[in-house]
Amino acid sequence: MVFSYYRKYMISPILFSVKDPMMASVIPVWYGSNITVIDKERIDTSLFDPGDSFSALNKYLLNHTRCKPELFVFHGGVMTKDGKAYVFLANTKTGKSTLTMFLSQKGWTFINDDYVIISKNNKHVIPDSYPMHLRKGGLDYLKAEGIHLNNAIYIPYLYNKQEESGKYIVTLKPISYQELPINGIFMLNRNSEYNGQQRIVKEPSNLMLKKLLTASLHTYSLQENTVLFVISLLEWCYSVYYSEATDVISLLKVFDSYENS
Repeated sequence: MVFSYYRKYMISPILFSVKDPMMASVIPVWYGSNITVIDKERIDTSLFDPGDSFSALNKYLLNHTRCKPELFVFHGGVMTKDGKAYVFLANTKTGKSTLTMFLSQKGWTFINDDYVIISKNNKHVIPDSYPMHLRKGGLDYLKAEGIHLNNAIYIPYLYNKQEESGKYIVTLKPISYQELPINGIFMLNRNSEYNGQQRIVKEPSNLMLKKLLTASLHTYSLQENTVLFVISLLEWCYSVYYSEATDVISLLKVFDSYENS
């Protein structure tokens, strides 16, 4: 059932053979048509040691993922509104997917919640559809906000004998398939201590540059043209400090009114 679902909605399957009793024997990994994984080391079964397969898989993908040379890929989510792209960059387990799902129910159109592809030529966001992946905590938060996702499909992940985790897969409609100009690149910082202190701010350029470079989803060489491209994105970069997803909507309204004035 899970594999038939993925085959229906995904493209570019990449299968990894894993010898780990705590995991499935074969792990399907999907990227869009613009991203590939070099496969010359994929058959190296010693790469995946029992008990540490997830970190090994993540390390492998980070070191072997490539994309088209005219593109740059960030780990993040991207939504669109009024013909412009809103890019959200954040670490794993910081509420990025929950936020993009929340926005999709409040007037924004979904593009992706896992990776963001930006053209080096015109700095437009390149659409690459991918079903949304939510953790149980995110699903519970959305329910508390009155958002019920009845079409969510649960896929379990077994990390060890004591703990089972997983994600809920949701296919959203509508989805944007247009190349769009960037309205803003927002570094997400979520913390309950920001209650009453939510804000969108410009940070020092050296801090923003470091965050952009470390947010890359694929490997790259620090050649001059790559660094200059990333530097050129700084004019759109902001840090967002917030407590709840509802805070971000208020902050973006203020941001948009200021940008359009």
